[in-house]
Amino acid sequence: MEMKVSLATVVYNEANRIDAFLDAVASHVDEIVIVDQSSTDGTIDAVSSWGERNLSLYGVESLNVVLDKHWGFCERSRALAHSRTSGDWVLVLDADERISTNTAKFVRALRSNHPSIGETLGVNLKRSLWVSGIHYWTGDYQFRLFNRAYVKYLDELHTEPQSTIKDPLKVYSPDWVGIWHEKSWVEQIRDENAYSKLITSNDPRRDAKLALNVYSRMLEDAGLTPEEADKLAHDGADLAAWGIAPEHEPHEEIE
Repeated sequence: MEMKVSLATVVYNEANRIDAFLDAVASHVDEIVIVDQSSTDGTIDAVSSWGERNLSLYGVESLNVVLDKHWGFCERSRALAHSRTSGDWVLVLDADERISTNTAKFVRALRSNHPSIGETLGVNLKRSLWVSGIHYWTGDYQFRLFNRAYVKYLDELHTEPQSTIKDPLKVYSPDWVGIWHEKSWVEQIRDENAYSKLITSNDPRRDAKLALNVYSRMLEDAGLTPEEADKLAHDGADLAAWGIAPEHEPHEEIE
């Protein structure tokens, strides 16, 4: 029996990138569910327009948009997105993320119920961050692709979907990068500033969450605005001279 895969995405003011995001992922899923956190830039209209043009082209069975409050962070709406999916498996992505070629291959095997899937019930996908087209970091794994029955969601900033799989052998954590996270400097700093305001003084993980704002500190040390950093990157400047070059060259290329 073939497996149905649903995409669950939470968005807020993503009209400028939603078409490219959906174009990149649509052929790999059977159903798309988007929770819009009360966007003000026409995101919903852009999604509807994309659906009218492309659902049949990509073979997507359905595209559903659900409205939610603007909470200021996506995690609070992920459970809602999940609840509106109907697939056997769920892929959780943000609009500034793409799945890698290897993830796409895994999803194809999953949808066809290929024997290589075995008893796997969920996948931890390694993430890689690119800022203004330059690789900055490849590191953590997040539980983003899973059988719908084996997940729970935390209503908290900077948390990932939580696996409820008891047997660790049924969770696959491949070596390859699974998600490419792509932003501009302006977007990265905007998000860091917004998230900082949401972290309360009594949050037990406050220091750890604030420590994630490494890019804001990087620009402060360099004396650059996000707009200036974006221009330098786009102009091919020597970022090392400004102190905003990545520490390591990418060990894998975007596919």
